[in-house]
Amino acid sequence: MQSSSKTTIVLMPGLNGTAGSFQDFATIAPAAHEVIAFTYPTDTALNYEELTDWVLERLSCLEGPIVLIGESFSGPLSLFVASRLQQNVVAVILVASFVQPPKSALFKLLPWQTGFSLTRPLYALRVRSRTINYPFVE
Repeated sequence: MQSSSKTTIVLMPGLNGTAGSFQDFATIAPAAHEVIAFTYPTDTALNYEELTDWVLERLSCLEGPIVLIGESFSGPLSLFVASRLQQNVVAVILVASFVQPPKSALFKLLPWQTGFSLTRPLYALRVRSRTINYPFVE
């Protein structure tokens, strides 16, 4: 990573831990921004504190404004990183993420049986819509 006065967009992946899910975004991102997409280490298990240090080490050479985009699992991580890089972070964007994990007692109140019974028909609908070749369905 090089230092730059451009705004740097830092893409932090979900639990899969790879930068691959950001490939399309990185390809079309405006040239006025530098884009960095992380792939987390897979050789050892790291907790949020250790991952925060890992990310900070890689961002230490950057100058200028930083936008953190934390997907799913990386939402809290992006907030931890932002709290340590306060002066450089101009925005934190959480994508399909959370700030705190939900309380486990609340999970017991959700209608799991009903939700899972709907999964099969919704999946079938998605499969059926793919065979019709609508231009907006992937």
